Amino acid sequence: MREAMTIRLPDKQIARLDALAAQTGRTKTFFIQRAVELYLDSVTTGYQGDVWYQAVMDGERPYRQVGTGKWTVLACDAVGDDALFGQLASMEDVRVAGRMVDGQRASYWCYQREDQQVLAVVDAHRRSALILGLIPFPAVDGSDLENDTRNTVYPDGLDYRPALACGARVAVIRKEKGLTQQEFARMLGTSGSALSFMERGRRPVSPAMASRMAKALGVPLKRILHG
Repeated sequence: MREAMTIRLPDKQIARLDALAAQTGRTKTFFIQRAVELYLDSVTTGYQGDVWYQAVMDGERPYRQVGTGKWTVLACDAVGDDALFGQLASMEDVRVAGRMVDGQRASYWCYQREDQQVLAVVDAHRRSALILGLIPFPAVDGSDLENDTRNTVYPDGLDYRPALACGARVAVIRKEKGLTQQEFARMLGTSGSALSFMERGRRPVSPAMASRMAKALGVPLKRILHG
């Protein structure tokens, strides 16, 4: 059952929707619905992260150390134990393995664990990650997943991983090579802002871009894709 809703948007957003509708021949309502479909899960996850993180800051959600290595991994008591925590502690950068979601209080990283997402907040300066809680994956139609390759940079037959994780990997390699974002962006033929969005996980890395990145950095494509 569909419910009609009235929403108010800033004039600048209305103007952008008008232009997009004129260019594509689709309605503004179509693009608003599409935006909700694509990003509602991320928005919901970000707000849930804010609630849990605020509870931690207020001392209402106690936590403990559950893993140590290259990173210190902490977990709220409500989460329980999981082998994933030890794996995260041994990684060079825990951000590479996750999908970043923005909340209002912080950016959060989501890690896949069977039918759930493990939601964490990361302190890169102290090399620590705090596991806040577990969120069930939304119910999806399996037939849709088979044809949905928006964020896939893996060839057919290999395990799926979100392309958004590639950006963080690229940032690490770029810094190892002593390149600034602007220098690397010029090598790729893109803008510094576009590269920044990809490195921060806010824009997917396309297959063609992943290949160009590997060539420019002088590393195997496998390192961009797999780490």
